[in-house]
Amino acid sequence: MSGAIQLSFLFAISIAAACVPQGLPAQISVALSLGVGRMAKRNAVVRKLSAVETLGATTVIGSDKTGTITKNEMTITHGYMDGRVFEVGGEGYNPKGSILEEGKRVSGGGLDTLKCFLLDGFLASKGRVNPPDHSHGNWYAIGDPTEAAFTPLAIKAGLDPTRLEKEYPLFMELPFDSDRKRMVIIRRHKGKMIGYMKGGLESVLAVCTHVNRKCEAVPMTAAEKKRLMEKGDEFAAQALRVIALAYRDFPKGANRFSVKESERDFVFAGFVTMLDPPRFGVKEAFSDAYDAHLRILMITGDNALTASAIAKRIGMRSENGEVPIFTGDQMRQMSDAQLKRVLKSQSIIFSRVSPHDKYRIVVLLKQMGEVVAVTGDGVNDTLSLKKADIGVAMGKVGSEVAKQASEIVLLDDNFRTIVYAIREGRTIFHNLRKNILANIVANNGELTCVLLGFVGMAFGLPAPITAVQILSVDMLAEIMPLAALTFDPGEEGLMKESPRNLNEHVLNWKSLRGLVFYGFWIGAMAFFSFVMVHKVEGASLASGRAAAYLGIVFGQFMNILSARTEKSFFSRYLFTNPQLWISFAISLALISVIIYVKSVSAWFGFEAVSLPHLIYPAMGGLLILVLHEGEKLIKKFVTRNSPVLSEAEV
Repeated sequence: MSGAIQLSFLFAISIAAACVPQGLPAQISVALSLGVGRMAKRNAVVRKLSAVETLGATTVIGSDKTGTITKNEMTITHGYMDGRVFEVGGEGYNPKGSILEEGKRVSGGGLDTLKCFLLDGFLASKGRVNPPDHSHGNWYAIGDPTEAAFTPLAIKAGLDPTRLEKEYPLFMELPFDSDRKRMVIIRRHKGKMIGYMKGGLESVLAVCTHVNRKCEAVPMTAAEKKRLMEKGDEFAAQALRVIALAYRDFPKGANRFSVKESERDFVFAGFVTMLDPPRFGVKEAFSDAYDAHLRILMITGDNALTASAIAKRIGMRSENGEVPIFTGDQMRQMSDAQLKRVLKSQSIIFSRVSPHDKYRIVVLLKQMGEVVAVTGDGVNDTLSLKKADIGVAMGKVGSEVAKQASEIVLLDDNFRTIVYAIREGRTIFHNLRKNILANIVANNGELTCVLLGFVGMAFGLPAPITAVQILSVDMLAEIMPLAALTFDPGEEGLMKESPRNLNEHVLNWKSLRGLVFYGFWIGAMAFFSFVMVHKVEGASLASGRAAAYLGIVFGQFMNILSARTEKSFFSRYLFTNPQLWISFAISLALISVIIYVKSVSAWFGFEAVSLPHLIYPAMGGLLILVLHEGEKLIKKFVTRNSPVLSEAEV
């Protein structure tokens, strides 16, 4: 009776040891940490580990334009004042360059007539530029890039920024916000208070009652406003950003200014155009995103024509060819149901949107079941960042509030980094999936071997493997190769796949069939090795158990190597993970010690397995490889010969 109790007790321990994947929690932590480390090296800092898994399921990217898709390095290219169009030479923030009108350089008296207008642009801004230094190879901006662009323009016109700052000291600022789309800087000059405004052409014209004509203010008509809007649209259609300028003298003695009372009765001075070129690699990133079946929304406060022109440059596309464009005003006139229909498009441009509009887009996308990644940099973006599945803040220009509300911070503010992060998210999930499934297959193999041994006991066979030996499989033979799986690179077709369903579990009926099937054959071949070595070949019980142990190990090694890729075992992918091969070598060395070093093997209940007897566990490993590769060939054949369904049939 006591023998039966002891046997039952040992059997229960063996079952428990076989069922628990001891190394899995550590392996998952390693996989996530390694993925986060790789993303950090590519300028994507993950603030919340849970975001890594969600990244791979992203279906929609809602991206700002300025600074994320474009460089946010503003160069003023043209100016328009009192019916005159002039061109500005030079690149970036370098103040070297000429001002041209009708192809001829403007100088002397001609330049003096422009200085009134150019002065307005400089005084409406606080951003400045500095010459190259030990930290910067070129002229660089201090402050907002849009504001800084007015400093080199003023220098090109012969103005002295330092002297102007002294003559027109700053009094206060009515800052820019995304609802008004304009800002005012109030300066003192010769006992007067003067407001200098800049912003979107439409929003500035809305508060202007006069227009500058040869440095004199004359009333502005509705027809003139229309002509100015049409002229601005001409430039915007060339992917140029239009910034309007205006000024106003405040009543003498005024010292309190509010937005409501101050932003009226301005004199329209003209406008400048700025070029903000697309970032390097963004065009390729958009192509990769479309290949990955991602939908992309460009969400910007800029003019629709400017956004559309940039979209064409970077290869933004939609199912019907032309990317649909909607303004914030049009959005606000749509019901939620109407906007949801719009949001089904492959690509959309939303221009002149407010933070509330952006938040509404995110809310509706989530209601549609989409997994949304959205970018933001300001305090007003906080709600959108928090609501999105993946909030992506800008590391360079983003506010601290935006960064705290996000899951990921882009150190380079680049759209390309978002697409890379999604690829890495997919890779991490695939590697975790491989790790979890391989763990469970091995445990099923151990469990099968124990259960077959229990059946064998009815026929007088001893247990083929003990609880200690099962634990040593997990700790010595599996933990390092499974951890090394997390170093697997993404497969070639990874970014051609559709995003996975976030609600789809790693363990489902489809995967369970494979887990049971391969686990059974690993355990069965291990039991077969035990019977052949101990009973048929007449080796000792300890040697037979060592053969069963090796049967599980070799079967798991082949399972890991073949199941890690949908391609053939013999493809180039076999050698893409050197860490995996190193882990195999270390594991085999440790296994050799516990089986062939007598002073150690006795602790584990093993004895050496002779070379001819190794054929049995090797056959087990070979069988697992053949089964995996056969399954791949069958899948390939079925896929190749299955009829392609039409859209109507689907």
